[in-house]
Amino acid sequence: MALIANTSAFLNRLDYTNLNTLEQALIDRLITAFTKEIEAQCNRVFAAANYTEKHDGDGERNILVKNIPLNTLTSITVTSSKVTVVNSTDFTFDPLTGEIRWKDWDIASTADFVGFFPIGFQNISISYNGGYTTIPDDLEMLCAEGIIQVFDRKEAVGQVQSEKMGQEYYSYGLEQFRNLVFTHKKTLSRYRRHYV
Repeated sequence: MALIANTSAFLNRLDYTNLNTLEQALIDRLITAFTKEIEAQCNRVFAAANYTEKHDGDGERNILVKNIPLNTLTSITVTSSKVTVVNSTDFTFDPLTGEIRWKDWDIASTADFVGFFPIGFQNISISYNGGYTTIPDDLEMLCAEGIIQVFDRKEAVGQVQSEKMGQEYYSYGLEQFRNLVFTHKKTLSRYRRHYV
């Protein structure tokens, strides 16, 4: 999913529906390119999706997933002396941080490791839905700002005449957008996934 739709209110000034086919195609390519660039800068995918991740158990009671916000927890499978699917209702989670924690009460599981994730290499498998179901406005506005700047630049140098010229222009546009992203580091830092 792109960070912005070509019909977004943030792109109204481009009047997408009244552009010719080449201009619409250019905007669609820019949306894709800018979405990929912002996701690369933030080390993450923003759109909500289903994920299954493997983690090392460390003997602690909590574990962090990568794709936040964490929307729903589907299942946790732990491999220790045997493979055990732990009831997802035995856990609480913080949607914003992606932290999954064993409950202190009302645990239904009868596994021999209740209350902690047993030590092991890639022995914890977590299935969940994570990411944004609605892209935050500040990211959508950042994407729109870049698209508008690049599109205005295209109008200043003339119409795109062929696919080859479009590719040359696209390269210029992506570099211009990287500069824009640099000026919006504070916005992006709120969404950047940091590796430990």
